[in-house]
Amino acid sequence: MASTDLLNRWTPTNTNTNIPRVIDNTSYNRYNPSDLDYAIQNASYLRLSALTLAYNLPQKLLKSWHSNRVRIYATGSNLFLITNYKGLDPETGDYGYPPVRTFVLGVNLGF
Repeated sequence: MASTDLLNRWTPTNTNTNIPRVIDNTSYNRYNPSDLDYAIQNASYLRLSALTLAYNLPQKLLKSWHSNRVRIYATGSNLFLITNYKGLDPETGDYGYPPVRTFVLGVNLGF
């Protein structure tokens, strides 16, 4: 994945930079950009992968409904990710899609 760093990359007219030039795959080059130290970045992250909140309705209310259990819940997956990583996802790298954020609402009934 390209980043805005490429805007300040080395070019014949922009030689005062620490960002390497773009390597063209059509010509022979000794090193790939990923082989250089410049490509190494901090992939530390904090992710909330799953969270479920639930509430059981009180028994007094359930007697009139002829039920012995009603539970209302909400579940979320991949709710947030905090990182300075410049790629798509620090866990999967740039070779896969990042995890999908999902939400589920539900009710469990017991009779």
